[in-house]
Amino acid sequence: PGRALVRPPRPSPGFLLPRAILRIGSLPIWLRVLSNTLRPPCRPGGASAERLPPGPGPDRIILEHCVTNADIAAAFEHVADLLEYQADNAFRVRAYRNAARTIEGMVESLASVRTDPERSLTDFDGIGTDLAGKISSLLDSGRLPLLEELERQVPAVVFDLMRVPGLGPKKVKALVEALGIDSLAALEEACREGRVRGIKGFGPKTEATILENLAFAQ
Repeated sequence: PGRALVRPPRPSPGFLLPRAILRIGSLPIWLRVLSNTLRPPCRPGGASAERLPPGPGPDRIILEHCVTNADIAAAFEHVADLLEYQADNAFRVRAYRNAARTIEGMVESLASVRTDPERSLTDFDGIGTDLAGKISSLLDSGRLPLLEELERQVPAVVFDLMRVPGLGPKKVKALVEALGIDSLAALEEACREGRVRGIKGFGPKTEATILENLAFAQ
């Protein structure tokens, strides 16, 4: 009684995170997505997730407060982008995109749902046992092994190219395979030389739009 409540600490700054586009309707919403970990786990003193004690406890609660619904939605959207780039099963891609949109639209946090013994993460539409396990992994450690594995399999330039508004996984794949684009500078050069318009599914208008939007990714 009389003890003041302490708010969970904010994540430490200094981490540059690549961004992915989460499209809701026709409006792109820029969300930050981590390359190998969503964000540095939060805990007094800046201790890492590897040093957190297993099971429930105050430190575990603090960590769960650090990984938000937006973080999880962005991670799932990023997974969907990389799966689509690899031409993975369309139903699998759609499952991650639908889950991302469901989570992004939630009012309550997934962390609080998971700590409620009368509820389950699988109570939500589109979230089955597999995705619930991945959500738990993110809440526990801020990491998603599947995302890390996909990022090892995909060329690094793909992450830069997908930061250009209007360039989704399929268009990025076409640029990399047809023109050997390996950087944003190479993409700009290809646009100025009129080589992008020659790729199937592009054209002069798309080429001009890419050139105009490159500034947002640089």
